[in-house]
Amino acid sequence: MILIRRFALLRLILPDSAAGIAAVVLLALTALFVWWRGDPARPWSGALLLIGTALLLFAPNYPWYSLLVIALAALDAAGSGSPSRWPAQSSTSPGDCCPGSL
Repeated sequence: MILIRRFALLRLILPDSAAGIAAVVLLALTALFVWWRGDPARPWSGALLLIGTALLLFAPNYPWYSLLVIALAALDAAGSGSPSRWPAQSSTSPGDCCPGSL
């Protein structure tokens, strides 16, 4: 049986049993923030925040998930005129910043 360990960043500060619950709560809070404070004229900005947060919290093992972040960051940068910080995050995986926790 292959054990897949998620929540690499949260498990640095929380026990394994609490990391999953904390990830779901943080993602729900992020979704509420996007729903409450998001700009209806720029929905890709809220989608970028939500998808980027989900990737940071859940730390999927598949690197192609970050392509969605790059596409949304390009939309956000084109709409706002300023570059986004999210593509830099998509170029690294949680395994790069905390290799012993995966």
